Amino acid sequence: MKQIFGTWIIALLLLGGCTEQGSGGKDVSTLLSLLSGKTSLDLTNHLQRSSAIVFSGITYYVDALHGSDSNTGIAPSLPFKTITKAASLAASGDGILVAAGTYNTALGEVFPIKIADGVTILGDEQSKGNTGGMYSYYSGSGTYGNPGPTFVQGGANLVTTVFYPTFVLGNNSVLGGFKITNPITNSRAEAVLLNNVSGATARKNTLTTDFTGGRSVYIYSKDAGGNHTIADNIIKYNTVGIEAGAALLTSRVENNWISNNYYGILMSDSMLDLGGGIRKSVGQNWIFCNTAHDLIISPYPIENSWLPDLFAKNNIWDHKSPTIETSNSGVPADIYNHDNLTNLHLDNSYLVAPSLCTP
Repeated sequence: MKQIFGTWIIALLLLGGCTEQGSGGKDVSTLLSLLSGKTSLDLTNHLQRSSAIVFSGITYYVDALHGSDSNTGIAPSLPFKTITKAASLAASGDGILVAAGTYNTALGEVFPIKIADGVTILGDEQSKGNTGGMYSYYSGSGTYGNPGPTFVQGGANLVTTVFYPTFVLGNNSVLGGFKITNPITNSRAEAVLLNNVSGATARKNTLTTDFTGGRSVYIYSKDAGGNHTIADNIIKYNTVGIEAGAALLTSRVENNWISNNYYGILMSDSMLDLGGGIRKSVGQNWIFCNTAHDLIISPYPIENSWLPDLFAKNNIWDHKSPTIETSNSGVPADIYNHDNLTNLHLDNSYLVAPSLCTP
């Protein structure tokens, strides 16, 4: 299924797009409140931008349009040109503010870009990396604010690695406000990789791998870590939206739009809190219009950290209640729960009008 987004979604809901349910009025009001909540997150007053951002360490500035990697990078008027340069210097407590522009190999970026432990890197969180200008924490060193997406285009000029990510996040690092892609045709191509680290945050980004077999977010923390936060992202056009491999600690997933992927969320363990679980996720994920399944849980092999319960309360799916298949992954359903091995907690799950998806 594919998804059609637009401002008309509110009008559709008001006109009864979800009223086929007996409690349609409640569903509509709930959906509107969730959408309103998301909108308020995205439209915070732009006056609280860069002047309000204070890091405990050094602040580095990056501007693809006007910067130079021979600059100091520590003054808004003397920014670096590449994120790679800033990331190579930033240490725990430091921050990197990135102006709108296209950051790719042609500019001089070297992938994957590794964000060190405790470093925060921010672009344009208000529009999830899509607008720039006054919506960016740092608008650039030119006369006018850089317009357009804060676009990090991975997929080439790769340092040798087992994985092929655009960004690799360290312990307690934060990545927010970017449009990130990875067009490498490989199942190990990720927009964001969280590999054996703890406490990383990916928030308010637009993440895609253009259906090349890759994943927008891949979590693998079997040997160390987990406890990540994946929040307020637009995740679309991936073979897998979020994939969670083995982990020692549960990660929080909330307020994301996960649609138009082949699989929305693929889990080989149950260490994600999608709503109402141990990490106190509020849920409010829109997990719908994904081709095969919105959520697939396939614990093979079952790890020692396997939890028999998966909490996914207060989310929005293709159906109310979400349709579930347990024996044949080829059967269309919102959720595939392999051999019914997992106890699903899906309280307060709400319908997305089927007319929002087209074959």
